[in-house]
Amino acid sequence: MILNGVPVRDQALAELAALGAGSGDALGLLVQTRQVAVFADQVLGQLARLAGLVDATGAYAEAGYSSAAAFLRHGCGRSPGRAGELVAVGRALRRSGATGAALDGGQVSFDAAHVICRAAGQIDDRDRAAAAEQEMVAAAADGLPGSRPVPDDGWRRP
Repeated sequence: MILNGVPVRDQALAELAALGAGSGDALGLLVQTRQVAVFADQVLGQLARLAGLVDATGAYAEAGYSSAAAFLRHGCGRSPGRAGELVAVGRALRRSGATGAALDGGQVSFDAAHVICRAAGQIDDRDRAAAAEQEMVAAAADGLPGSRPVPDDGWRRP
């Protein structure tokens, strides 16, 4: 996507690179750092979604890879562990709405989404899995370890 003749990705990276420059306000620096962490988790969520599509369609085979995780390792430079997490979350996001929406909205971290997807995925009954997923998402968004408040809310460490 291009906006004003410049790819949106390049614009976002330029804005991120300018954060923190000359900032004398410690709280402002913490808020900026938190915002970037939320954005990074949202980007990982999108990468997981794409990894799930690569996995589901078998697109990795077109380039000679044995699996979606192998493509992420060798074609995208992800570590073996991260590649597996991305594929697992991508698969789970195809079945789940609550975790994906919370990740997209910045209410839960990618790591929390990964744990939620793994836990809910171990429940055989679909209705119970969906209910458990919603409870875990709500708990993560409401303040269990690993959750976070909305970035612009004047967050302060307790």
